[in-house]
Amino acid sequence: MQIFDIPIDKTQKEATRHGSFTFPVGIYETQLDLNVLGYVNWHWHDEMQYAYVTVGTVSFYVNRTKITLKQGQGIFINSGVLHMAKAAGRPDSTYVCIDVHPTLLRGYPGNAVDQKYIRPYLKNEQFTYCVFQDTQPDERKLLEHLQEIFEEYSRQERGYEYKIYVHLLIIWWELIHLSVPEVDTSPVSSTDNERLKTLLSYIQEHYKEKLTLQECANSIGLCTSECCRFFKRSMNCTIFTYLTNYRIEQSISTLLSTTKSISEVAYDNGFSSTSYFIDKFHKKTGRTPLEFRKNHNKGYYL
Repeated sequence: MQIFDIPIDKTQKEATRHGSFTFPVGIYETQLDLNVLGYVNWHWHDEMQYAYVTVGTVSFYVNRTKITLKQGQGIFINSGVLHMAKAAGRPDSTYVCIDVHPTLLRGYPGNAVDQKYIRPYLKNEQFTYCVFQDTQPDERKLLEHLQEIFEEYSRQERGYEYKIYVHLLIIWWELIHLSVPEVDTSPVSSTDNERLKTLLSYIQEHYKEKLTLQECANSIGLCTSECCRFFKRSMNCTIFTYLTNYRIEQSISTLLSTTKSISEVAYDNGFSSTSYFIDKFHKKTGRTPLEFRKNHNKGYYL
């Protein structure tokens, strides 16, 4: 299963439900050039995420860090951590994504496993991500477990949930043992992460307006120059590049859910002119807004 566009709320949190209430595990195979914008945009979720590359090369951006992985390598991204993914070579670069809600591993609240081996590692700045190299024996074993999870999920034979659960328990123990065996159990503040979420929320609340850099900076209590540096460090792009991309994403929803004219779609989503909207939309998606709407209605694009 592939998700072609990730719905997010005003804090950049992904709105997709991964798995079900009874088995909160979502497993996807993502071919990046099939996504609406050609990449997976910045988002975060409560689930922990495991991913491994199956085709080409993929760059994962985790907070301020860029991690480029080739076929056969993988990554763990912790709960609540902002991240995105782009093809680093072939446009059809593909990876398998396994999203796991911590409640599956925790058991009943307050038990020893939760207190000692789960909760201290969640949302801790010492443990935001971990890379799995296929050249390292211990890490290669983790990759093999991830591949077996994907195979079990694909077959869905009797007992597949239990087998996946066992694999996940083994992976988690090996992961925390190899990466941070003596993590501090006291809560660790994440000022930059929360500040970034605040700024993203402000942009998404006001993207239809004529936003200024000063207004963005004021929303997180920084001067304009420091705000620009902070955003660039954190997101690997400028504020206004992000704003334009977000406006395009929102315009796609308007294009597909209404019969509004292209001009109305442009102005409804914060673009100053129709021509500017069409130019930016074409550069980002390879199609004009009208072409995108027509082809979608014919079932050519998802």
